Amino acid sequence: LLTQVNKAANMLRGRGLQADESVTHFLPLVPEAFYVMIAAETAGIINPVNPMLDVEHIVGITRSANTRILVIPGRACSQELFDKGCEIAAANPDIHTVYVLGGGDECDGEMFLPLEASIAEQDGAQIIGGAGGSLDDTVAYFHTGGTTGVPKLAQHSQRMRVTQTISTGMMMDYDEDDCVVLGLPMFHVAGSIILGLIPLFRGSRLLLLSPDGFRDKVALQAFWKIIEQQQVSSLMAVPTVLSALLNVPVGDANLSSLDTLVTGGSAVPTELMKAMSEHTGIEVGQGFGMTEIGGMGLIQMQPRAQVRGSAGIRGPYIQVKIGIQNADGSVTGEAAPNQIGVLCFKGPCVMPGYAEGRAQEETFSDDGWLNTGDLARMDENGEVWITGRAKDVIIRSGHNIDALIIEDALQGHPAVEVAAAVGKPDAYAGELPIAYVQLKPGADVSASELTAYAKQHIVERAAAPTEVILIDEIPKTGIDKVFKPTLRFDAIRRTYEDVLATHPDIQVKATVEVGNHPTAGVMANISLYGNSSQDQEALVRAALSPFPIQFRVEWQPVEGAV
Repeated sequence: LLTQVNKAANMLRGRGLQADESVTHFLPLVPEAFYVMIAAETAGIINPVNPMLDVEHIVGITRSANTRILVIPGRACSQELFDKGCEIAAANPDIHTVYVLGGGDECDGEMFLPLEASIAEQDGAQIIGGAGGSLDDTVAYFHTGGTTGVPKLAQHSQRMRVTQTISTGMMMDYDEDDCVVLGLPMFHVAGSIILGLIPLFRGSRLLLLSPDGFRDKVALQAFWKIIEQQQVSSLMAVPTVLSALLNVPVGDANLSSLDTLVTGGSAVPTELMKAMSEHTGIEVGQGFGMTEIGGMGLIQMQPRAQVRGSAGIRGPYIQVKIGIQNADGSVTGEAAPNQIGVLCFKGPCVMPGYAEGRAQEETFSDDGWLNTGDLARMDENGEVWITGRAKDVIIRSGHNIDALIIEDALQGHPAVEVAAAVGKPDAYAGELPIAYVQLKPGADVSASELTAYAKQHIVERAAAPTEVILIDEIPKTGIDKVFKPTLRFDAIRRTYEDVLATHPDIQVKATVEVGNHPTAGVMANISLYGNSSQDQEALVRAALSPFPIQFRVEWQPVEGAV
């Protein structure tokens, strides 16, 4: 690995890469992706991007990242992604070199070069000119939720890498006897850092599940046999992957090597964790990491069944507190035990800020605490329980979507007075983006037309709203700001009522009310009308179990039905 990294670093330096310049890539899960990543972090800066973003969005990222070199799949890997890479290179004149994975005839020997052959021809004994630099040098830019054309790039430093190698490595308990399976994409901090660089740095064996990772249906169907054959000891996956793996029978696969099974990335239904524990015979743990801290911040360390639903306790070399958030968004003071506030981190694991100084004031307090935007409480034992979100971000399958992207697009329609985007609970993706719209007086446009309009005007495909809901008036605060908690409650209510109304075996009428709860954050109260039935109640509970929002079920007399 070191030899290949040295070769890749010499390749990049040979094309003039400077310490403040980036290598942007959207490679699949292949060994070359790690050669390029570690080499770029040594010679300059790495900037992994989601290949599913539209060209315009990626071009904006490359400009903010000061990209000079692009690394892309060739035609043999993906004609679509190769074509996208060509468009990006053409749109940003600062990009002078494009390395092509599996490159052949598409390489011209001048700007477009074959990646594997270019690495192979270098000297791997050492890096020409050495590594150099300091702990506070920027080594990576990871994109996170940002508006169209104004990407937010979290800066990662060498100090973050070193600290997280110790901190996250200790929390995940990686050592030279481990085999870690990687199925998450390289543009996600979990895929490239938590399950990539950190286990490699700690001497673990890294198993790349497939170039397409968990999206590879063939690999997914053979997953438990792969665990047995490769003696995998550590598995981390987002809740959507766990849901898919629940449908893959373990059969006669021997899972005795697997001793760590962790999930996170979005709100995790406790019933999903319980079902996966029963499916595999391994207790599922939960953790909390984020792009802005470059790894994990919390993990369950106690016997996990006792704290199921907790995001865990803090890791080493990172401070955590539950802050009190003022009306203006600033964080002051610290919440009492079990009091809900905003989750904050501080320490050498935390990023210095976003590229170009974006969102610095709203992200950091005056004394250096990072405001995650997640609502949480901390109990007397230091366990942190995520209860909701103060930050205006929708998390779809572990990926952050800035609500402003959706709102800006819809506000461009001549019939729209106000648009407000929120996350709607989804059993698979965790959340799906939807939008509530208040039309201008006298305007006439359908919800389906606005949904189509938004899809045409949003460059981030995953951010396109799955539904637009027309309402008479968007709820507002006393100072005329959009009040989103009411809309989030309504989205939960609609989801739960629809799930119960369309279930083929649920025969009782059900209504749902959603509101604040002192410790759960949000609670859905389910009213069932008629004579109490254990069978019907069990069906209701099972139907709602995939969702992370807690709920209570109460039976009401028929005459109380509305």
